[in-house]
Amino acid sequence: MFNDRIIHCENEGAWLAEAEAAEKAWLAEAEAAEKAGDNELAAEIIERPIEVATPAPAQPETLGRVAGVSSRKIYRAEVADLGALLKYAASAPSNYSLVEPNTSALNALARQYKEHLSIPGVRVVTEIVRAVR
Repeated sequence: MFNDRIIHCENEGAWLAEAEAAEKAWLAEAEAAEKAGDNELAAEIIERPIEVATPAPAQPETLGRVAGVSSRKIYRAEVADLGALLKYAASAPSNYSLVEPNTSALNALARQYKEHLSIPGVRVVTEIVRAVR
């Protein structure tokens, strides 16, 4: 799970070992619950995210100041847990702008199921298109 990511940090090896150990412990805990016959607990464990503290990234080498060259930090966000984002967005109408529906997928479902499409919050719109030859 963690081997497919490229991570550049000061203690990369130690962090990767800790992450792999956490993943093995997580899997062992789920398997133990399943062997004990508690499938609900096993499913709950599998749904929980694996938590490993992310180490600070390695500091780039500091170069002396050069005239005409500057640097700045740029911040961006990426979705790490879609379910958590959806719960947050659903908590208040002011958060709705954080989530954008996949209209291509919804239109494909509408074409497939026509008036039988039943998704909460989605309605099927029927248009009559005329063609002249």
